[in-house]
Amino acid sequence: MRCRSLLLAAFGALISSAAITRAGTPISPAPAVSADAAEPKKASWFKDPEDGYLDVSGFLDAPFGFIPVPLPITEPAVGFGGALAAVFINQDKGNRRPDLYGVGAMRTSNGSDGFFAGHSGYYLDNRLQLLAAVIKTSVNLDFHGLGRDPVLDREPLRYNLDITGGGLGTNWQLGESDWHLGVGYGYAEVSSSFVRDEARQRFLAREPGTPLAPKTTVSGLRLAIGHDSRDNIFTPTKGWFTELSFGASAEAIGSSDNFQIVDWVNMWYHPIVPEKLFFGIYSDVRQGFNDVPFFLRPAIGMRGVPLQRYQGDGMACAEGELRWQFLKRWSLVGFAGIGHTWTGNDPFGHGETIVSGGGGIRYLIARRYGLHMGIDAAWSKEDSAIYIQFGSAWARP
Repeated sequence: MRCRSLLLAAFGALISSAAITRAGTPISPAPAVSADAAEPKKASWFKDPEDGYLDVSGFLDAPFGFIPVPLPITEPAVGFGGALAAVFINQDKGNRRPDLYGVGAMRTSNGSDGFFAGHSGYYLDNRLQLLAAVIKTSVNLDFHGLGRDPVLDREPLRYNLDITGGGLGTNWQLGESDWHLGVGYGYAEVSSSFVRDEARQRFLAREPGTPLAPKTTVSGLRLAIGHDSRDNIFTPTKGWFTELSFGASAEAIGSSDNFQIVDWVNMWYHPIVPEKLFFGIYSDVRQGFNDVPFFLRPAIGMRGVPLQRYQGDGMACAEGELRWQFLKRWSLVGFAGIGHTWTGNDPFGHGETIVSGGGGIRYLIARRYGLHMGIDAAWSKEDSAIYIQFGSAWARP
């Protein structure tokens, strides 16, 4: 999971929790060893007994086993820096997807820093899934306006967001199907400030109807319906994920403003050549209504596109990826995407379109969990970036 994913996941927790669905394929038991067989090899935490390659499945199986994830940050919006996360994976209850625990911290060259923690777990015979997340962060970003704005393209307004908050969500499996219903609640205290008062005045002059209180409270509920038939939550090779969600933040439950966000996310994976060549596609369509705070306006999120760079009242983006497993544990990926924002009710009116693409490499670091890690390089018309990937770039645990 790249740093952008961590930040966006934490941002999303302000008004909701991400939806997660039911169990996947169970881990196969180790083959039985006959009494007259040679003495088995001693289990290793960091070596796969099947092929002898580096593999952390054994360490993850051990009590308190985790994967340390160092994340160099080259996100154009926040500068150079780094993050360190520890991801604990627990899969010991049979036919279900694993429980996940994570904690981490980040800091970048433009002064952004933060701490975050999260949990995803299954309860009630694996029918109820729980997701919880907390975040404390200070992020420095640039405001480029909504849609096409030649002045702000050349001279963006630097602002700071200081966020303290969290979210709690549940998802309930519908019968024996791959469908689920979800409900979540998120709360955050957000302080926003521009680096220079002159920048604040320019912002108000250009966006007169945009809420810009020094302190904003976000308190909202989220409802979702989704389907998840992916064969693996870390690095899927086949299956379909779709989720339609409605989030509402309201003064009646403690929010500073009344606003709503509708979001529809899709992911589809298909093996073109079994065990060798895999195709995946991701899409996201998001629309905000009423007094959405400027820092929560729908924004394009793709590799190579700066965080919060392209915002609007609504946005749509799609990204495709091709992964070639050229060796038993090594694979190459290539990807390309396109995104579009709009303001008002006209998707083809005042807005911006951005194209991005790139490539990367993956290594199967935990065979029994189907977990690949690697690095991506991505470009768009204005920026480039390097991302460390923990599992899929399109993270939905």
